[in-house]
Amino acid sequence: MPVSDLVICPECGVPEQIVESYIWLNSGVMVVNTDQTQRLIFVESENLDPLFEGIAEVIGLPIERQVSDVCRRGTRNVVKDMVPQEVKDLITKREIDLEPIVMGLTDVMMTTSQLMGFGKFEFIGYRYEQDESDYLTNRCTHPYSVPLGRGNLAGTMEGIYDKESVVESREVAPDVYEQTAHLGRHSKALEERLKLRPYKHRDGDIELARCSRCGGPTALASFEWNLEDGIIRTKGTGRRLAVVSPDVLEAVFDELEVEVGETMPRAIVEAQRRFIKSSSYSIDEISDEREFRTLLAVRGCGNLRNIRVGKAGMGLRIDNAAAHLMVVGMVQGLFETAFDVESNVEWNISEDRDLEVNVTPKGA
Repeated sequence: MPVSDLVICPECGVPEQIVESYIWLNSGVMVVNTDQTQRLIFVESENLDPLFEGIAEVIGLPIERQVSDVCRRGTRNVVKDMVPQEVKDLITKREIDLEPIVMGLTDVMMTTSQLMGFGKFEFIGYRYEQDESDYLTNRCTHPYSVPLGRGNLAGTMEGIYDKESVVESREVAPDVYEQTAHLGRHSKALEERLKLRPYKHRDGDIELARCSRCGGPTALASFEWNLEDGIIRTKGTGRRLAVVSPDVLEAVFDELEVEVGETMPRAIVEAQRRFIKSSSYSIDEISDEREFRTLLAVRGCGNLRNIRVGKAGMGLRIDNAAAHLMVVGMVQGLFETAFDVESNVEWNISEDRDLEVNVTPKGA
C-alpha cells in the first residue's frame, strides 16, 4: 500500500494504521498489537546519530558496526516472520517466483518505515540467484539514523533471503543515501549476545484520554506526520520523532559495554548530557508533572511516578523506563542548563526497568 492510500483520522490527524498497529498499556508502555511482548517508543531521532557520535568521541572508538548489527538482528526477526518457511522453501527450490514476494515485502516495509518516521524510501533493485552476488538496494532520503538505516536494510535482506548480509551505503546527494545489502558473515559470538528482551506486562495507573473517532490517545495529536517524506515531528518544538524498539537501543549499549567495559554506561550518559546542553532543550518542557507523565506514556517511555526540580538537585522515578541511559543523560543535561552548574548524577535501574535518577550540583 503506498503512503498516499493511508487513512488519516479527521479528528486528531493521526494515521489510523498507527492506532491499529500499536497498543498503549496502562503501564506507560506501547507494544505491537500482534505481539505484546514487542515494545516500541517514539524517540526524538535527531538525537540518535549525534548520541552515537558522542559516545564514539567519549570512548575514542567507532561504534557504527555495533549500532547497525543490533538493528539488523531486530529487523530480521520481524521480516522473517512475514514470509512462511514453506514459501521460502519453494523459493529456494525455484518452484515459485521470488519477484512478487520481494516487491510485495519491500512495498510493505517501505510504507511502514515512512509511517514510523524513518525517512522516504525508494526501491532500486535486487538480485536473487542464490550465490554470492545477490543483493538488495534502496535509496533513503532524510534517514532517521544512518547506521540504524543500514541495519534495517541488512535485516530486511536477511529476513527475505534467509542468509546473513552486510550493507554498503553512500551519500549520493545531501541527506540522500543509496544502500546496498550484500551477502556477508557475522560473528557467532556477536549473534549469541544480541538477544532482545521481551516485554513482560505489569499493571499501572496510566489512563490516556482517547480520540472519539479513531480511539488513539488524544496526545498523539501533538505529533504531525509527513507521510510522503517519512517524517514525524512534534508540533510544539518541531523536533523529529521515529518509532523504534528500545530493546535495540539497549542492546547496542549492552554490546558496547561488553566490548569496552564497565565504564560504558557513564560514557553514554555523558554523551547524552553533552548533546542536551548543546541543543535547544529546556527544563520547562518537563516542569509540569502531569503533562510530562502523559508525554512519556504516549511515547511508550514509561510511567512517571514523581519528579522534583530545584537548585539543590533534581530527581525522578519512572517505572518501566525505556532507554534509561539516555534518560539519565537528558535529566543531567537539563539540570545543568537550567541552573548553570556542573553536576553529579547517580541512578538505579531495577530488573523490572524501574528507574530512579538523582542529580546534585558538584560540591553540594
